[in-house]
Amino acid sequence: MCYQVFLGRNPENSFVIAEAKTQSIETMIRSFLGSREFADAVARPLGAGETLRHAALSPAPSAPQLAWLAGQLVLDEAQEAVLQGVTSWDGLVGFLSQFGTAENGAAAPAEAEAELEDAELASFSAISAAATAAAADAPAAAPVELHERIARIEGLLEELIRQWASVRDVVQPYTNAGAAGPSAPPVPKARARSARSAKGVRPGRLT
Repeated sequence: MCYQVFLGRNPENSFVIAEAKTQSIETMIRSFLGSREFADAVARPLGAGETLRHAALSPAPSAPQLAWLAGQLVLDEAQEAVLQGVTSWDGLVGFLSQFGTAENGAAAPAEAEAELEDAELASFSAISAAATAAAADAPAAAPVELHERIARIEGLLEELIRQWASVRDVVQPYTNAGAAGPSAPPVPKARARSARSAKGVRPGRLT
């Protein structure tokens, strides 16, 4: 339930489910709201006006999901009424952006919010502010600009690799020749003596 409501997906496998059962709901919600996955896959699409991936699970939050969530958040009567009236995933995520605390049961004390660390609150506030600002000012500009920058960087890297490959092809024959060391000078072959001179001339008397 926690994965579906906050991250819009089911757990990866049975091992993740087993590990999640060892954690409190409060710990899981804190980690989800402060995670990179929540920022990239939930808050950013919400700010850009895109369809949340929660829609792949169901068209809208179900009554059991809303009832479960009401039992985890610290809500007053008015807030609980607003939560029960949520009819879309966008509305639910927008509602969740108001909260930075949760407890294990419906009777969670309101002072539990003070137990959150400053870094966690700052991270969650930054995510909420970014989503709100993006929705109000430039819904789709930031994601498109980011993709364009990444594409330009990848293009530059490919060009550098091509240039390096061409330089390597030109230089490599010379570096290979140099690595083999200077060649030794040719050794001149000794002139072979003729068979006649090798045998010599038999000595004889001069006449």
